[in-house]
Amino acid sequence: MIEFFKLLNAKCEDHARLISLSMDESLSFSQRSAVKLHLLYCRACRKFRRDAKLMREALRLGRDKTSDFPKSSTSSLSPNAAESIAASIEARMSNDQ
Repeated sequence: MIEFFKLLNAKCEDHARLISLSMDESLSFSQRSAVKLHLLYCRACRKFRRDAKLMREALRLGRDKTSDFPKSSTSSLSPNAAESIAASIEARMSNDQ
């Protein structure tokens, strides 16, 4: 309960952090309640949440479509380097889910 009252007086930066965190993991009841209450009166944080959701969806759609991108025939990377970079990106993206 103390956490809830502290969060009521928190800055938008703190709520933005919690909004971002809520997209990856569950928040405590106090955190969820404080964020919901803050979103009722803070237009900037509502916009931040909407934009973060849109960006997350765009990245997910882009990741799903990466196999559709045409391969460049004028790449300055060696095939091994290009494959290594692609594998690294895919590994990081799968860890983010």
